[in-house]
Amino acid sequence: MTAVENVEAKLLTGCSDMYSGITVDKELLAKTSVLFEHQLEQSLIAWREAKRRGIWLPIPHDRTELIPIAQKFGFVLHHAKPDYVMLTYWLDENEPNQLPSYAISTIGVGGLVVNSKREVLLIQERFAYVDDYFKLPGGALDIGEPIECGVEREVFEETG
Repeated sequence: MTAVENVEAKLLTGCSDMYSGITVDKELLAKTSVLFEHQLEQSLIAWREAKRRGIWLPIPHDRTELIPIAQKFGFVLHHAKPDYVMLTYWLDENEPNQLPSYAISTIGVGGLVVNSKREVLLIQERFAYVDDYFKLPGGALDIGEPIECGVEREVFEETG
């Protein structure tokens, strides 16, 4: 039995978001590289079982030896700040990566759709915190996308 097998794995936890993602609490990272590898492996299993979608993994600047370990499991660099490096992993194999890129402005758009009976189209988010919440179809513009094209695309994406 190895030292890793002897130690009870403490799964990584953190703050959940409304899109079934999680931002890992960097204070919970295992103290050694060997233990971190085991911890991350077990956490990925638990996150898949819990149907998590996007994982945000901040690595403190004094723990950068953990970055290659996370990359081995498929994490990619998202951004860096003076005190940490943020890695991400998209777990949902049925959808393309929906995690936002970094260091850009995001412009939100919404479409007001009215039919011939003067009824207004409202939608519900798939990953909403509240069940009885309706909104206009919309989302974020892609980089360089004209507003009118983005509105049309978002209405189509959200309504089929």
